[in-house]
Amino acid sequence: MYNRILVPMFYGAAGDGLDHIVRQFGEPSLVCPTEVEGISVNRQTLLVAPELPKRTDVDVLLPMGATALKLTSNHCLLIPFGSGRSGVRAAQIGIPLAERMGLTVVFYHTAWRRSDVDSQNGWDHITPEARQISKELNRMAVDAGLTNRSRFVVETADTVIDGMIRAALLHKAALIVMARGDEVRKGSYVDQLAVVSPVPLLIAHQENA
Repeated sequence: MYNRILVPMFYGAAGDGLDHIVRQFGEPSLVCPTEVEGISVNRQTLLVAPELPKRTDVDVLLPMGATALKLTSNHCLLIPFGSGRSGVRAAQIGIPLAERMGLTVVFYHTAWRRSDVDSQNGWDHITPEARQISKELNRMAVDAGLTNRSRFVVETADTVIDGMIRAALLHKAALIVMARGDEVRKGSYVDQLAVVSPVPLLIAHQENA
């Protein structure tokens, strides 16, 4: 998946925590300067960073203060999705990771409540576009052999970010995987979650978003 993981040079407990998380990915790592804006990357590069960098052309793992991923049978890998292609891109990264780490995949969607629908079931409020994405994600999980280790959670929430945070805590997410593109401006759901996520967050680069 990744042919190298770039890890900034930190010492003490912070450095040990980053090293532990990288080892859980099982990929070759390379210590890099804390200033990452000028580093050469490719599609198979993962950058570990304490905060979201300005550049958007590389996959980024934000530990969010964690010193290890909780890889137990009670934990899951959470992949939020919407009506666009970002959820599919996140699944391209998240599904193989879940396979490798032995985690269940939870595909999560926050649907805006429709005023003409009197139902508490989130699926009754989902848009046709998001429903189509859910079908594609399900096919990806089935093709990966995760039929019995994947599920969908669709609900209405006050805000998308509130829903993601609650889902991460309720379903015991070890890792959240999302995607963003080159042209996504500051203020996106990814930017918001990168500040408040209760668990490590992996942000996949999505070209031509």
